[in-house]
Amino acid sequence: MGTSLLIAAGVSLVVALPAAAADTWCSKDETTYLSCKIKDSEKVLSVCGKESYLQYRFGKPGRMELQFPKKREDSRSEFTVDHAYQKSAGSNEDSLRFASGAFRYRVFYFSYLLSQEENLGTGHNAGVEVVRDGKTQAELQCGGEVKSRLDELSL
Repeated sequence: MGTSLLIAAGVSLVVALPAAAADTWCSKDETTYLSCKIKDSEKVLSVCGKESYLQYRFGKPGRMELQFPKKREDSRSEFTVDHAYQKSAGSNEDSLRFASGAFRYRVFYFSYLLSQEENLGTGHNAGVEVVRDGKTQAELQCGGEVKSRLDELSL
């Protein structure tokens, strides 16, 4: 009986770990390709993976609303990735696209120079756009800190 309790407690602890971090759904042994809290929301958007898989995860800590794909096996083929750099504008955009049912998703990270002449540093814009039947249903922006390594992603 004592062993069963320890196993159950261990499972609860493991399940709670990603939610406890509050700013990512990725586990410590996964690469966080993008993770952020959605602006004016408790919801967290994360793109997590390893060499063998990639997953999009979204929802409030402790209550995942969408995990795509559900199976990790061979999941990288479910995604497309784009990288665009505009030297003259000092901007870079990385995006990850996938489809789930009737919906098309675009996870994006856009970074740019605030001023090339005044060396003010960089800014960024990140989030997810959801499209159905060619119409944008939602564009959720990240607020606060954004962890992004989408530029390192190749499929």
